Amino acid sequence: MSCTTWCSAGGYLVGDQLTLADAFLPPHLLFFGRTPQGAALLEATPEANAWLNRMKSRESYAGGAMDQAYGAFHSLAGAPAPLWGET
Repeated sequence: MSCTTWCSAGGYLVGDQLTLADAFLPPHLLFFGRTPQGAALLEATPEANAWLNRMKSRESYAGGAMDQAYGAFHSLAGAPAPLWGET
């Protein structure tokens, strides 16, 4: 099953419920998307962007440790603007 299939269906990585796979993938995609190569690959799948934004909007992410760490990373001097996964 491709990302396009599960993302466009509004689902999760494994079935119709949130699993550890869904919890572990967002940090990787966020930081992977900070590289030009990663951003180019990820932008080719808008469904994945929608999935990532759904994961980021979850109460367990918004304002949590990962959200704060990602925000701190962006505040570093000289850190480039986010390339992907931003709403």
